Amino acid sequence: MLGLAFGFTGFLMNHRTLLRIPVEKAETTRTQVSIPAAFANSAELAIWLRGRFALPRAVSARHVPGSGLVDLETQEATGWGLLMRLHTGCGASAIWVLIADTIAGALMLLTLSGVLLWTRLRLPRLAGVVVLLTAPVLTVVYLATI
Repeated sequence: MLGLAFGFTGFLMNHRTLLRIPVEKAETTRTQVSIPAAFANSAELAIWLRGRFALPRAVSARHVPGSGLVDLETQEATGWGLLMRLHTGCGASAIWVLIADTIAGALMLLTLSGVLLWTRLRLPRLAGVVVLLTAPVLTVVYLATI
């Protein structure tokens, strides 16, 4: 299932312009709130804001002392943003990175074993595969030394 999801999100990311997929990772909402009194520190202000407005954790607040106003910014993840973050590993834990690496490694192993089965270990086909694999590498090395 994870391999299918990884491939599907990669396909969507590659064709997002053609398919007109919105690429916003999050929807941002900004509001301005007036506060009743001055607070001694930012921790007291945060406790008051969470209690008064039941704010989620993904909120950033900006307050200029003496202004009596607080600017709140909330970010809600979109479905497409979630798929893109899962595919790229943005903000992911080490476990997700290992899963993505396992999928990538399995795809490489599948490709190499498919090539070996196609060649049936016959020398002319193996030589052709070696040439096809080494020619781009040698070209890049040559161009890098110029």
